[in-house]
Amino acid sequence: MRWSRSNEKAAKIIAKAENLNAVHYLFTISNLPIRYLVIPKSGCTFVKNVLWRLEQGTIYENQIRIHKEDRNFLRAMALGLTDKDVAQEDFAFTVIRHPVDRFFSLYSDKVIGERHRSFVRLRDTLLAHYDLDPDASTIEAHRANLYALASFIEENLADERHLPRDGHWTPQLGRKKRMHAANLKILLLNDLSSQLELLLSPIVPDIGEVIASLEKNRSGRALGQKKEILDPALRRRILDIYGLDATFFSATKGRWNEIMRRDDPWAHIPRYRQIDRWLKSR
Repeated sequence: MRWSRSNEKAAKIIAKAENLNAVHYLFTISNLPIRYLVIPKSGCTFVKNVLWRLEQGTIYENQIRIHKEDRNFLRAMALGLTDKDVAQEDFAFTVIRHPVDRFFSLYSDKVIGERHRSFVRLRDTLLAHYDLDPDASTIEAHRANLYALASFIEENLADERHLPRDGHWTPQLGRKKRMHAANLKILLLNDLSSQLELLLSPIVPDIGEVIASLEKNRSGRALGQKKEILDPALRRRILDIYGLDATFFSATKGRWNEIMRRDDPWAHIPRYRQIDRWLKSR
Protein backbone atom coordinates (compact mmCIF):
# COMPACT_ATOMS: atom_id res chain seq x y z
CA MET A 1 0.00 0.00 0.00
CA ARG A 2 1.39 3.41 -1.00
CA TRP A 3 0.99 6.00 1.74
CA SER A 4 0.03 9.54 0.73
CA ARG A 5 0.92 12.61 2.75
CA SER A 6 -2.67 12.61 3.98
CA ASN A 7 -2.12 9.14 5.44
CA GLU A 8 0.99 10.33 7.25
CA LYS A 9 -0.86 13.33 8.63
CA ALA A 10 -3.88 11.19 9.49
CA ALA A 11 -1.58 8.99 11.56
CA LYS A 12 -0.43 12.07 13.47
CA ILE A 13 -4.05 13.08 13.98
CA ILE A 14 -4.72 9.62 15.40
CA ALA A 15 -1.94 10.09 17.91
CA LYS A 16 -3.48 13.35 19.15
CA ALA A 17 -7.14 12.40 18.98
CA GLU A 18 -7.65 10.62 22.27
CA ASN A 19 -7.02 12.38 25.53
CA LEU A 20 -9.51 10.48 27.66
CA ASN A 21 -9.53 6.86 28.76
CA ALA A 22 -11.54 4.40 26.69
CA VAL A 23 -14.15 3.99 29.44
CA HIS A 24 -15.25 7.58 28.86
CA TYR A 25 -16.42 6.55 25.39
CA LEU A 26 -17.64 2.98 25.78
CA PHE A 27 -21.42 2.63 25.64
CA THR A 28 -22.82 0.10 28.08
CA ILE A 29 -26.04 -1.03 29.70
CA SER A 30 -26.88 -1.52 33.34
CA ASN A 31 -27.86 -5.17 33.40
CA LEU A 32 -25.22 -6.87 31.23
CA PRO A 33 -21.40 -6.52 30.89
CA ILE A 34 -21.56 -5.30 27.30
CA ARG A 35 -19.26 -2.42 26.28
CA TYR A 36 -19.30 -0.87 22.83
CA LEU A 37 -17.07 1.71 21.13
CA VAL A 38 -18.94 3.73 18.52
CA ILE A 39 -17.36 4.29 15.11
CA PRO A 40 -19.63 6.42 12.89
CA LYS A 41 -20.61 4.89 9.54
CA SER A 42 -19.66 1.43 10.80
CA GLY A 43 -22.94 0.00 12.02
CA CYS A 44 -23.38 2.22 15.06
CA THR A 45 -27.08 2.89 14.43
CA PHE A 46 -27.84 -0.82 14.48
CA VAL A 47 -25.68 -1.62 17.52
CA LYS A 48 -27.16 1.24 19.52
CA ASN A 49 -30.62 -0.12 18.76
CA VAL A 50 -29.52 -3.55 20.00
CA LEU A 51 -28.25 -2.00 23.24
CA TRP A 52 -31.46 -0.01 23.64
CA ARG A 53 -33.56 -3.14 23.21
CA LEU A 54 -31.45 -5.05 25.76
CA GLU A 55 -31.59 -2.19 28.28
CA GLN A 56 -35.18 -1.04 27.84
CA GLY A 57 -36.84 -4.25 26.70
CA THR A 58 -38.55 -2.41 23.84
CA ILE A 59 -37.67 -1.38 20.29
CA TYR A 60 -36.76 2.27 19.90
CA GLU A 61 -39.64 3.95 18.10
CA ASN A 62 -37.63 5.63 15.34
CA GLN A 63 -34.58 3.46 14.99
CA ILE A 64 -32.75 5.72 12.56
CA ARG A 65 -32.92 8.52 15.17
CA ILE A 66 -31.40 6.49 18.02
CA HIS A 67 -28.41 8.87 18.08
CA LYS A 68 -30.62 11.43 19.78
CA GLU A 69 -30.38 9.22 22.86
CA ASP A 70 -26.58 9.23 23.05
CA ARG A 71 -26.57 11.26 26.24
CA ASN A 72 -28.93 8.77 27.83
CA PHE A 73 -26.73 5.74 27.20
CA LEU A 74 -24.55 4.74 30.12
CA ARG A 75 -20.78 4.91 29.70
CA ALA A 76 -18.49 2.33 31.24
CA MET A 77 -16.85 4.95 33.45
CA ALA A 78 -20.21 5.48 35.19
CA LEU A 79 -19.93 1.93 36.50
CA GLY A 80 -16.52 2.62 38.01
CA LEU A 81 -14.71 0.56 35.38
CA THR A 82 -11.17 1.25 34.20
CA ASP A 83 -9.62 0.46 30.84
CA LYS A 84 -7.76 -2.43 32.48
CA ASP A 85 -11.02 -3.83 33.80
CA VAL A 86 -12.64 -3.74 30.39
CA ALA A 87 -9.57 -5.32 28.74
CA GLN A 88 -10.25 -8.42 30.86
CA GLU A 89 -13.92 -8.63 29.91
CA ASP A 90 -15.45 -10.89 27.29
CA PHE A 91 -18.13 -8.66 25.77
CA ALA A 92 -16.35 -5.39 24.98
CA PHE A 93 -16.21 -4.71 21.25
CA THR A 94 -16.30 -2.34 18.34
CA VAL A 95 -17.31 -2.72 14.69
CA ILE A 96 -15.18 -1.82 11.69
CA ARG A 97 -15.98 -1.60 8.01
CA HIS A 98 -14.05 -1.72 4.77
CA PRO A 99 -13.07 1.94 4.21
CA VAL A 100 -14.30 2.03 0.61
CA ASP A 101 -17.77 0.94 1.75
CA ARG A 102 -17.67 3.40 4.64
CA PHE A 103 -16.67 6.24 2.31
CA PHE A 104 -19.46 5.37 -0.12
CA SER A 105 -21.96 5.25 2.74
CA LEU A 106 -20.90 8.72 3.86
CA TYR A 107 -21.53 10.00 0.36
CA SER A 108 -24.84 8.26 -0.26
CA ASP A 109 -26.16 9.11 3.21
CA LYS A 110 -24.76 12.48 4.25
CA VAL A 111 -23.97 14.12 0.92
CA ILE A 112 -26.55 12.97 -1.64
CA GLY A 113 -29.13 11.14 0.47
CA GLU A 114 -32.06 12.61 2.34
CA ARG A 115 -30.03 12.84 5.52
CA HIS A 116 -27.71 15.44 4.02
CA ARG A 117 -29.86 17.87 6.00
CA SER A 118 -28.08 16.70 9.13
CA PHE A 119 -24.75 17.53 7.50
CA VAL A 120 -25.57 20.85 5.89
CA ARG A 121 -22.10 22.32 6.38
CA LEU A 122 -20.44 19.35 4.67
CA ARG A 123 -22.72 19.54 1.67
CA ASP A 124 -22.41 23.34 1.47
CA THR A 125 -18.62 23.07 1.59
CA LEU A 126 -18.61 20.53 -1.23
CA LEU A 127 -20.92 22.75 -3.28
CA ALA A 128 -18.89 25.89 -2.71
CA HIS A 129 -15.35 24.56 -3.03
CA TYR A 130 -15.37 21.15 -4.72
CA ASP A 131 -17.94 21.43 -7.54
CA LEU A 132 -20.39 18.92 -6.07
CA ASP A 133 -23.28 18.10 -8.39
CA PRO A 134 -26.29 17.83 -6.03
CA ASP A 135 -28.48 16.41 -8.78
CA ALA A 136 -26.12 13.67 -9.90
CA SER A 137 -27.99 10.86 -11.64
CA THR A 138 -25.40 9.11 -13.79
CA ILE A 139 -22.47 6.86 -12.95
CA GLU A 140 -20.06 9.52 -14.17
CA ALA A 141 -21.66 12.30 -12.12
CA HIS A 142 -21.64 10.26 -8.91
CA ARG A 143 -18.05 9.24 -9.55
CA ALA A 144 -17.03 12.88 -9.99
CA ASN A 145 -18.80 13.73 -6.74
CA LEU A 146 -16.92 10.96 -4.94
CA TYR A 147 -13.61 12.29 -6.20
CA ALA A 148 -14.66 15.71 -4.90
CA LEU A 149 -15.47 14.23 -1.50
CA ALA A 150 -12.11 12.43 -1.46
CA SER A 151 -10.30 15.70 -2.18
CA PHE A 152 -12.15 17.44 0.63
CA ILE A 153 -11.42 14.68 3.13
CA GLU A 154 -7.75 14.49 2.22
CA GLU A 155 -7.34 18.24 2.72
CA ASN A 156 -9.50 18.27 5.83
CA LEU A 157 -7.47 15.51 7.48
CA ALA A 158 -4.27 17.34 6.62
CA ASP A 159 -5.13 20.81 7.96
CA GLU A 160 -8.80 20.86 8.99
CA ARG A 161 -9.63 22.84 5.88
CA HIS A 162 -13.11 24.39 5.69
CA LEU A 163 -14.62 22.35 8.56
CA PRO A 164 -13.60 20.75 11.85
CA ARG A 165 -12.71 17.09 11.40
CA ASP A 166 -15.67 14.82 12.02
CA GLY A 167 -15.86 11.21 13.16
CA HIS A 168 -17.91 10.30 10.10
CA TRP A 169 -14.86 10.68 7.87
CA THR A 170 -11.81 10.50 10.14
CA PRO A 171 -10.04 7.12 9.93
CA GLN A 172 -11.57 4.32 11.96
CA LEU A 173 -8.16 3.77 13.53
CA GLY A 174 -8.46 7.28 14.91
CA ARG A 175 -9.84 5.31 17.87
CA LYS A 176 -6.94 2.87 18.07
CA LYS A 177 -5.73 4.07 21.48
CA ARG A 178 -9.16 3.30 22.89
CA MET A 179 -9.28 -0.05 21.12
CA HIS A 180 -5.84 -0.91 22.51
CA ALA A 181 -6.48 0.32 26.04
CA ALA A 182 -9.65 -1.75 26.40
CA ASN A 183 -8.35 -4.55 24.10
CA LEU A 184 -11.68 -4.59 22.32
CA LYS A 185 -12.96 -7.48 20.28
CA ILE A 186 -13.28 -6.47 16.64
CA LEU A 187 -16.40 -7.31 14.64
CA LEU A 188 -16.96 -6.66 10.93
CA LEU A 189 -19.97 -4.82 9.59
CA ASN A 190 -20.41 -7.09 6.59
CA ASP A 191 -21.04 -10.05 8.94
CA LEU A 192 -22.31 -8.08 11.91
CA SER A 193 -25.53 -9.97 12.66
CA SER A 194 -23.84 -13.37 12.85
CA GLN A 195 -20.74 -12.09 14.64
CA LEU A 196 -22.74 -10.11 17.19
CA GLU A 197 -24.93 -13.15 17.82
CA LEU A 198 -21.83 -15.28 18.35
CA LEU A 199 -20.28 -12.75 20.73
CA LEU A 200 -23.32 -12.14 22.91
CA SER A 201 -25.02 -15.55 22.91
CA PRO A 202 -23.42 -16.67 26.21
CA ILE A 203 -25.16 -13.85 28.10
CA VAL A 204 -28.16 -13.15 25.84
CA PRO A 205 -29.63 -16.52 24.82
CA ASP A 206 -32.23 -14.89 22.57
CA ILE A 207 -29.83 -12.44 20.93
CA GLY A 208 -30.69 -13.86 17.50
CA GLU A 209 -34.33 -12.88 17.99
CA VAL A 210 -33.32 -9.44 19.24
CA ILE A 211 -31.15 -8.85 16.17
CA ALA A 212 -33.83 -10.13 13.80
CA SER A 213 -36.41 -7.74 15.31
CA LEU A 214 -34.38 -4.65 14.39
CA GLU A 215 -34.00 -2.82 11.12
CA LYS A 216 -30.75 -2.68 9.20
CA ASN A 217 -29.74 0.84 8.22
CA ARG A 218 -28.63 0.63 4.58
CA SER A 219 -27.89 4.21 3.63
CA GLY A 220 -26.36 3.28 0.26
CA ARG A 221 -29.40 1.41 -1.04
CA ALA A 222 -30.60 4.28 -3.27
CA LEU A 223 -27.46 4.14 -5.45
CA GLY A 224 -27.95 0.79 -7.09
CA GLN A 225 -24.89 1.08 -9.37
CA LYS A 226 -22.33 1.12 -6.59
CA LYS A 227 -19.99 -1.37 -8.25
CA GLU A 228 -19.98 0.57 -11.49
CA ILE A 229 -19.48 3.93 -9.75
CA LEU A 230 -16.57 2.63 -7.67
CA ASP A 231 -14.18 1.79 -10.49
CA PRO A 232 -10.61 0.63 -9.70
CA ALA A 233 -9.10 4.11 -9.97
CA LEU A 234 -11.62 5.57 -7.52
CA ARG A 235 -11.08 2.69 -5.11
CA ARG A 236 -7.35 3.37 -5.20
CA ARG A 237 -8.01 7.06 -4.53
CA ILE A 238 -10.07 6.21 -1.44
CA LEU A 239 -7.52 3.69 -0.18
CA ASP A 240 -4.75 6.24 -0.61
CA ILE A 241 -6.51 8.17 2.17
CA TYR A 242 -7.64 5.21 4.28
CA GLY A 243 -4.82 2.72 3.74
CA LEU A 244 -4.28 2.05 7.44
CA ASP A 245 -7.96 1.22 7.90
CA ALA A 246 -7.89 -1.09 4.88
CA THR A 247 -4.88 -3.01 6.15
CA PHE A 248 -6.42 -3.47 9.59
CA PHE A 249 -9.77 -4.52 8.09
CA SER A 250 -8.14 -7.13 5.86
CA ALA A 251 -6.17 -8.58 8.76
CA THR A 252 -9.31 -8.79 10.91
CA LYS A 253 -11.30 -10.38 8.12
CA GLY A 254 -8.59 -13.00 7.66
CA ARG A 255 -8.68 -13.76 11.36
CA TRP A 256 -12.47 -14.15 11.30
CA ASN A 257 -12.27 -16.48 8.32
CA GLU A 258 -9.83 -18.61 10.29
CA ILE A 259 -11.76 -18.80 13.55
CA MET A 260 -15.04 -19.69 11.88
CA ARG A 261 -13.45 -22.96 10.80
CA ARG A 262 -12.79 -23.86 14.44
CA ASP A 263 -15.05 -25.87 16.71
CA ASP A 264 -15.04 -23.09 19.33
CA PRO A 265 -15.00 -19.77 17.43
CA TRP A 266 -16.27 -17.74 20.41
CA ALA A 267 -13.04 -18.36 22.32
CA HIS A 268 -11.00 -16.95 19.45
CA ILE A 269 -12.88 -13.79 18.48
CA PRO A 270 -10.09 -11.38 17.48
CA ARG A 271 -9.06 -8.57 19.77
CA TYR A 272 -7.35 -5.35 18.81
CA ARG A 273 -3.98 -6.08 20.41
CA GLN A 274 -3.76 -9.48 18.75
CA ILE A 275 -4.32 -8.04 15.28
CA ASP A 276 -2.02 -5.10 15.95
CA ARG A 277 0.80 -7.40 17.08
CA TRP A 278 0.39 -9.56 14.00
CA LEU A 279 0.53 -6.56 11.66
CA LYS A 280 3.63 -5.21 13.38
CA SER A 281 5.36 -8.57 13.11
CA ARG A 282 4.97 -8.83 9.35
